[in-house]
Amino acid sequence: MDSMQAAYSKAFHWGKLIALAGTTQAVVQGLGLLTGIFIIRLLPVQEYAYYTIANTVFGTMALLSDSGINNGVMAQGGQVWQSPQRLGSVLSTGLRLRRKFASINLLFSIPVLIFFLMRQGAGWPQSLLIAASLIPAFAATLSDSVLEIPFKLHQEIKYLQVNQLVVSLGRFILSVLLLIAFPWTFVSLLSNGIPRLYGNFKLRQRLAPLADVMQPVDNEANQQMVKMVKRTLPLTLFYAYSSQIVIWLVSLSGTTTAVAQIGALGRISTILSIVSILFATMIIPRFARLASDRKALFAKLLQIIIGLTTVCLLLILTCHQFSHAILSILGKEYAALDIALVLSVAGGAINLVSGALYGLYSSRGWTIQPFISIGLSLAGMLAGIVLLNVSTLHGVLIFNLLSASLQLLINLTFCGYKISKLPVNVRAL
Repeated sequence: MDSMQAAYSKAFHWGKLIALAGTTQAVVQGLGLLTGIFIIRLLPVQEYAYYTIANTVFGTMALLSDSGINNGVMAQGGQVWQSPQRLGSVLSTGLRLRRKFASINLLFSIPVLIFFLMRQGAGWPQSLLIAASLIPAFAATLSDSVLEIPFKLHQEIKYLQVNQLVVSLGRFILSVLLLIAFPWTFVSLLSNGIPRLYGNFKLRQRLAPLADVMQPVDNEANQQMVKMVKRTLPLTLFYAYSSQIVIWLVSLSGTTTAVAQIGALGRISTILSIVSILFATMIIPRFARLASDRKALFAKLLQIIIGLTTVCLLLILTCHQFSHAILSILGKEYAALDIALVLSVAGGAINLVSGALYGLYSSRGWTIQPFISIGLSLAGMLAGIVLLNVSTLHGVLIFNLLSASLQLLINLTFCGYKISKLPVNVRAL
């Protein structure tokens, strides 16, 4: 009877937690999707192509500025999460490393952004203005994911959800009000960055009871993070660019319209980010805290894969059944992309599961041998470029689908391998 009550209590707790987080995330992502649709409809096709390129480079900048630091903070913080001083010291270490990487990152990423913008017809003044408008969002992304870690480790989900809701609402209001009068790419980018800066400010205000970020850098944690970054840096550099290879290929060989179409389809695929954010907030921190028990970790991994796969299949089926209605929301310029929509969402779903597996094993401090992963992925990409017509919209989406599938297989194999090496019934101290 006691075991049944404990099981019921646990199920009720998880149900309540998922309902709370899921409802708020649905609102947050709904606002994000609605904001994205307004941006698509308010920006001219050429401006939306520039917006797509800028967002792609921004995503690459965010990955490069992290380079595994966030996972290092999670791994180190998971060991000292009950001590505000020690956790704060780990956070201070991670924030300092991210600032160093950001400085180097800007030197490489801004020229890449300007090159692709000018390739699609933007002039020097417009390209420089768009590059400058990315600075607020980039400054925010240097710290927001690190500042969220104490809240995730302590499962302070409610405050994180409220903070994200405020940021999303601010972005929606600014985007709609400003783009109606000024339908330009740089205005849209500023509307994204300013609310994120405010959200970071509020996170810092609430952080003190959980982590004291005024603590000095932890040298031991710094060594562990640097060691982890060195192991993952080649992989990070590769995937920072390869994860957006669809945009790079279309930007180099396709038209401005094709770039805008890829961007618009990707906006629909952001519905998957509801699952991704819930996973990063609720599942990964708990997985990081689990004891190093082979049997328990394998069981948890199987549950996670089954759950994610089921959700992804339901989303793909929904997009297939209601593709015409979904595309009509984007506007007449994108109405004939039924098959492309399904391919885009399927590729996003596979990337979601692959990224989830990466997050799981990274949260435990495990890193795959970069040259193995890069070699296999690069071989698959080269084969796809040779065998497929990547100058067409459908060709590049199929290429993305196959590349994502290969990466999923690599991450699944590595995660399973690392768990198989653990002992059974041994609890981490």
